[in-house]
Amino acid sequence: MATLSNALINVFVAPKSLFEDLKEAKGWGWIALIFSTVFYALVTYWLYSGMSSEWIVEQQIAQMGDVSPAEADQARNFMQDSAPYTAPIAAISIILVTLIMNALYAGYLKLVSRTDEFSYGDWYSFSLWAMMPMFFNALGLALLVLLADSPDLPLNFANYASLNQLVLNLPVEHALYAWTEALNLFSVWGIVVAAAGLQIWAKMKPVTAYVFAGLPFTLIMGIWLLFALI
Repeated sequence: MATLSNALINVFVAPKSLFEDLKEAKGWGWIALIFSTVFYALVTYWLYSGMSSEWIVEQQIAQMGDVSPAEADQARNFMQDSAPYTAPIAAISIILVTLIMNALYAGYLKLVSRTDEFSYGDWYSFSLWAMMPMFFNALGLALLVLLADSPDLPLNFANYASLNQLVLNLPVEHALYAWTEALNLFSVWGIVVAAAGLQIWAKMKPVTAYVFAGLPFTLIMGIWLLFALI
């Protein structure tokens, strides 16, 4: 019998078993939403709420790269008004973007699955569960914030699991800085979970499942990389 406790464990250690259970418990998507998205938004709020407005403004200017003093002053004047609201803006943005991206991904999955057994709402729940690795991303971020010596942390601190911060350490001026910051270890893990689900729900072979699970992410990152290199 499918239980929530088993689902929360299996999504990380036995995703195929999770999606077998979700055939009978399709309405559990709200659990994944809380763990993968709401929790991450709350931790992000905590991260930015501890920073001073002055620090946030200077960090934003630093991420602009090589700008003149006049351009920096102009940007500083503009950013000072919004800096105190960075935490709620970031948290709300995470939730809204996640809901929208999952809406698109769910539609894509329903299209490529070629099965009428599951509704669009079922695939939306599926996509939320595929995002569950973000729970560990948020958990790791919470631990790092807790252990930090100061609340004034780099604005890209939330991307601690990115290709750039784990391996490359490219400077902000580098053409591939933003791209490597966006390539996150937990996003790749999410593709693995989605591929396992497609093997169960859409009866896809493993290779096919991985291709379709990762195709949207691969296309977005590929096009982004192409423009970054031009």
